[in-house]
Amino acid sequence: MRGFAYVCANPPSYVRFSQPVYDAAENSGSVTVTLERSGDLSRAFDLDYTTFPNWPAGDFVRNLEPLAMKVSFAPGQTTKTITHRVQDDNVFGGDSDHSIGVVSDGAAVMDGGSVTTAVIHIKDDESGAALTIDDVTVPEGNAEHTIDFPLHLSRPVTERVLVWCVPHDGTARAGTDFYLRGSAATFEPGEISAACQVTIIGNSVFEPAKTFTVSTDPVQGPVTVMKGTAIATLIDDDEALLPSQSLTFDPASLRIAAGGGGVVSIAAAIPALVTLTSSDPAVVRVDSSAAAPGVARLTAMKAGLATITATDGTVSATLRIEVTSPPRRRAAR
Repeated sequence: MRGFAYVCANPPSYVRFSQPVYDAAENSGSVTVTLERSGDLSRAFDLDYTTFPNWPAGDFVRNLEPLAMKVSFAPGQTTKTITHRVQDDNVFGGDSDHSIGVVSDGAAVMDGGSVTTAVIHIKDDESGAALTIDDVTVPEGNAEHTIDFPLHLSRPVTERVLVWCVPHDGTARAGTDFYLRGSAATFEPGEISAACQVTIIGNSVFEPAKTFTVSTDPVQGPVTVMKGTAIATLIDDDEALLPSQSLTFDPASLRIAAGGGGVVSIAAAIPALVTLTSSDPAVVRVDSSAAAPGVARLTAMKAGLATITATDGTVSATLRIEVTSPPRRRAAR
């Protein structure tokens, strides 16, 4: 059985970082990255390792020491480590990412051809100025109007802080009670107060109070978000349309014989206790009060005309009464 074998003259060496991201705390003092070599291990070669080209020697970039140096692999050597110093500046600036890379002159093959890169991520160990947003309570109003949501920093910072505010539905709804529009707020260096805004859609309809929320996301700058959501309460400032009262007798007029009695219905739009009076108690008498809706009880005293008035103090109704003489009895024969 025949086979084939291929022999490659001057096989390549391959170099890559051992991981794409190296994490380090700001107070760690240093961070070490590793280059891994594979392929041809028989040759020695040099690579250019650099971070922040042309940066002044000895000056830190944020918290990381920049390096520009030759990295030499000896024959048979498979790894090489490089250590950066990390500076704890005792100032909150937020996390930072730093690109690092090696460049080959052709002696090694990289992930990206002649270049391979990775990232050093420095995690800040200080807390930033605290950012908070206030809850607000405002009248709903009868037309469109804009309300402010105050933003505060617990102390000034030396960099600009940008805050993006977005309203969210609660019992108040976007498009009905407020406009779904984001709002940007900016703290210039040294400022500790700012505000974002939401436009309210007022109306003249009586309704319960409503709420919605406003979130601060994203926030850019050296701050720590301590309270990132505000609650807005819209207080209704419209008067309720109360039902109007009305009183009526049923029937509106009545004829009864003297010496007799009767009842008449009192209708009311709103339940109430009404006062009853007779224009001539000698003709007809009535109870001094009655519930409405309900009935009024009458007693006919003698023939004549009289009126009964019912009132709850705001409205009244009148019943006309004719009292007739009692029928004569026929004399016995």
